[in-house]
Parts: sequence; C-alpha cells; structure tokens
Amino acid sequence: MKIAILGSGAVGGYYGGRLAQAGHDVRFLYRSELDAVRSNGLRLESVDGNWQGPVQAFGSAQEIGPCDAVVVAFKSAQADLFPEILPPVLAPGGFVVCLMNGLGHEELIAEVVGPSRVVAGAAFICAERGEPGVVHHYAVGGLSMGPYFEEGREAAMDFCRKMSELFEAAGVPCKPLGDGAGIKWGKLVWNVPFSGLSVWAGGITTDKIVSDPFLRSFAQELMEEVLVAAGACGVELDPRAPGRNMKQTEGMGAYRPSMLVDFLAGRPIEWEAIVDEPLRRGEAAGARLPRMRELLEGIRARV
Repeated sequence: MKIAILGSGAVGGYYGGRLAQAGHDVRFLYRSELDAVRSNGLRLESVDGNWQGPVQAFGSAQEIGPCDAVVVAFKSAQADLFPEILPPVLAPGGFVVCLMNGLGHEELIAEVVGPSRVVAGAAFICAERGEPGVVHHYAVGGLSMGPYFEEGREAAMDFCRKMSELFEAAGVPCKPLGDGAGIKWGKLVWNVPFSGLSVWAGGITTDKIVSDPFLRSFAQELMEEVLVAAGACGVELDPRAPGRNMKQTEGMGAYRPSMLVDFLAGRPIEWEAIVDEPLRRGEAAGARLPRMRELLEGIRARV
C-alpha cells in the first residue's frame, strides 16, 4: 500500500514516521522542512521509543504520485489546498483519511474526491514539532478511524480495518472502528475545553487549566455542552467521556495544545473548526450552549 502524508508536522510526522519505521511505502509532503528532511531524515523523539531514518520527502503533490491512502493532517487554514493537492495523490480506489481537528473538513474533502472515499479520523496524541525534521512525542498516541458518510460505507470500513492493522503492527494503538461523526465529536470533548481555554485565558498550558478551580469548572461545563451539542446533531457520546478526558489531562503536565502553539507563535489558530463550527451546528439543532458561546466570544477577543 502506498501512503501519502499531507501535512507532515507533529501529527503527520509522527504517524507517518511510525509507518515508515515499519517499512511501509510512505511519502511525505513537506514545504519549509523539505531540505532538512531530505538531508537528515525524520527523527521521532518519543516516549514510546525514538527513531530516526531516511524518508521519502516531496515538495509537491504531483511528485508524490497516486497513493492508496492519503492521510491529511493539515491545519484548518490549509483546507483551501484540497482541490489542488488531493486529485494528484489519490489513486483510483483509494481513500482520504482526515485527521484534521474540528468539524467541516470531511465535507470539503468530499467536494473534491466524493463522499464514498472519505474516512474520518482523530489523533489522540501529545506531540509538537521541534527543529526541522524532528517530532517530539510526549504522551498517548492512539488513533481512531471510521467512515464519515453513508455512501460507500462498507468499502470505507474495510479500508479502515486494513489501516488500523498497519498502524497496530507499527506500534500505534488504534481504537475500535466507529462512526466518523462520533469520532470527530468525541475528539471535541477534549479539544473544545482545553485547546479553547488555553487561548481564552491568554496563552496557558493544560496543567494550569486543571489546577485552577474556575478554569477546571469551565472546562467541565464545556465538555458537558459538547455532549449536548453532539446529541442535538444525532451523535450520542459516552457520558463518561468528560471524566476520562479530565483524568487524562491531569497526567499530561504542562502540555501545549496545537492551538496554543499557533497562538503563541502568532499564526492562525483553528478556532473556527474547533469551537465555532460545533457551536453553530449545535445551536442550529436546538441546543442551548451558553458556555461554548462564552468561550467563542473570548477567543474572538484574543485573535
């Protein structure tokens, strides 16, 4: 299986790197780090074991060529590249695995490749980019995948099984296959409060959120509202998810969510996909979400 990694930052670099380490045909799209990776390879500095090795690094989708699996790990600001980048890299019968945070990206991908070829995914990982060609992996690292649309669902599920087997064999734990919409909303149970509040509060790490009584309570209320919003949209999430997410975050230490990293660096942040779109969909479905509304307005004031 030929695998393309579009967006070779912390998420794409880590998961693609594990597949390359296992000997798979993985082709990475790089921009600013292209020369460094071609010269020095990719290095994973990971709690699950370090690795460094040469990888196939390309500067354009046309150079990569058609692939059976296209893993998209872009930031939201790069979504407008889909019409240009996806057609050259997606082989006939191939699938696109969207690991992007938030809601709305699967629909945009489907406009380019068709809904039957779209798989939704979520990366549950604490990782950051380091110097060019280096990924620092601090904690967790599992994946979840599932069909997002009803069209072609059986074939998409078969593809997800194959990809999960590849990742598991490469040392990446995968959760049981599920519904794509549930996977995306499930990731938001963590992303809305902890990515959102890290910016809402002016640029703080997750340890400060869980240790501050006000922010911890705010985070708890936000998680509960994500469950309400998802339910209004027809997606039932596990009511135990907020408790599990809070406990997991307590063990992360002073972690910087990717939205915080971008905020501190002065780059565009993914507030529209992570906070605004879930809020919009939830309210449109009749849910009352005052804490999510408060979070959104506070983030808007920051950016």
